Amino acid sequence: MKYGVNKEILLITAGTVWIIAGANILRIGIVTWLNNSEGWMFKIGEATIVFLLFFVLIFKRLYYKHTQRIERKKEQKNCPFSFFDVKSWI
Repeated sequence: MKYGVNKEILLITAGTVWIIAGANILRIGIVTWLNNSEGWMFKIGEATIVFLLFFVLIFKRLYYKHTQRIERKKEQKNCPFSFFDVKSWI
């Protein structure tokens, strides 16, 4: 019997991984901000610009790429780690 998960579970897994990664980055930012609260208005503007650049230039493109790849899969049961392609894991 081949173990695997369906496409919906792969999408949920990918979303969960990105949420965990984003929460970790947010945690690092908050800790850094609390350690040095000078120029908070500048830091908010800077963080907003970095977030928007990351979203537009990286995350949005990766989201569409991986979602389309998962939706094109023909197998009913897929490896639970196949929500990323090999290049993304490396």
